[in-house]
Amino acid sequence: MTTVGIAADFDPPHKGHEYLLKKADEIGDEIVVFLNADYTAHHTPPLLPYELRKEILEDLGVDRVLPIRGYHQRFPLAYSVPPRLRTMIEEGVDVILDAGPEDPERLREHAERVLATGNLFSIPQDVPGRNVVRWLAAAMFLEETTGKRVELELVPELEGYSGRAIRTRLRKEGYSPRAVNDVKRHLPEETFIVLKRYLRDEKPPLADREDLIRTVNRAAPHELVNVPHVSTIAARELLKGRPFRSERQLWGALKRAGYGSVLTRLALANIEARVKTREITDTASHWVAEGTLPPAQHPAYFYSRDWFVAKLSSQGIKAKHAHELHRSARDHEEAAEEARRRYGLDPGEPDPEPEIGRCRAPDGTYTPSVSEDGTLTITDGRRTHKPRLTRFGATLLRYVLDDPFVHAVVEVRAGKARLRVHTGGEPLEEDRIQTG
Repeated sequence: MTTVGIAADFDPPHKGHEYLLKKADEIGDEIVVFLNADYTAHHTPPLLPYELRKEILEDLGVDRVLPIRGYHQRFPLAYSVPPRLRTMIEEGVDVILDAGPEDPERLREHAERVLATGNLFSIPQDVPGRNVVRWLAAAMFLEETTGKRVELELVPELEGYSGRAIRTRLRKEGYSPRAVNDVKRHLPEETFIVLKRYLRDEKPPLADREDLIRTVNRAAPHELVNVPHVSTIAARELLKGRPFRSERQLWGALKRAGYGSVLTRLALANIEARVKTREITDTASHWVAEGTLPPAQHPAYFYSRDWFVAKLSSQGIKAKHAHELHRSARDHEEAAEEARRRYGLDPGEPDPEPEIGRCRAPDGTYTPSVSEDGTLTITDGRRTHKPRLTRFGATLLRYVLDDPFVHAVVEVRAGKARLRVHTGGEPLEEDRIQTG
């Protein structure tokens, strides 16, 4: 028996999806859909709730629908694809089906280049089928680390059908049930009936993210800056822009912080779901330890980069050049050797508890934060203190705060401030990142 697995949003299921399911039926004996339940792969709440999409897919002939939860409000695709793929393999999937360019040799060449970099981030924008390349690279990596093989089969995309276009049309019409008539030709009858009924009776969370706006308006500065994917510049712009009244205003604030659309959606999802950096750190390190992610995606690797760039930039080297040097090296040791050769500077080994300055605050452990003007501060939740940081300390603290995969606190003892860096352990909320 051949089990065909499909990982997708199906938000909403349209005729392109119906075509994909028919192809799956031709290939295998059982079709299992791993359905993104709480957030979509675009890092937004879905238009249709999970249960309704599940109902439609079962009406369209899917044998099993399993929910995928906890990924897309936390991680970029370079992190969420491998564990989802591993789950599919563990559920007995033999063939993963997707729509994309049918040039397997070319796709494999791109996937091999991605794996050669040591992580799943490095996929050029101009590569056709970037998401397919990421899945293929993840499958090749998991075969190496687990010995389990799964085939990735592609079928040509059915032109003219797009979930994004459907959602855009509905949004422009205020999610009115009448607007479903405008997209009827794109939908199977099963979707048309359910979607129209849903929009008649409910207002989708995607339409008015009141909880997100409320959270941004009420969050303390240290809470905002300790949300993954919210940089110190982004936190400053959000603090300056309050109170917000619409999601569009939030997008404007993050655009001023230099964010593109993908990073904006990811940051807002993390805020909305009240994700903490510690969750990201521990889960990512756990995935690397079990062989689901490449070692270069371990939080310790990112802290070594933060340390390296902070050391060099505090000595006058452009941060861009330091970052490129570290990224091009095989590991921190090779990057350090090149820094000594090129600049005569020794970045040393990353210290998880470096002294970063002095602070007139009672002894204790504090959460790093940022003020509206961008000043780095620390707080115990009641009082805020402004430490006197060394140049290196200020640079390192800012890089760590901007790093979504590294968790840190500031410890003050006898007037000295130390950064205590945490780069992993067991995931804190693993039960929320699962299927079933």
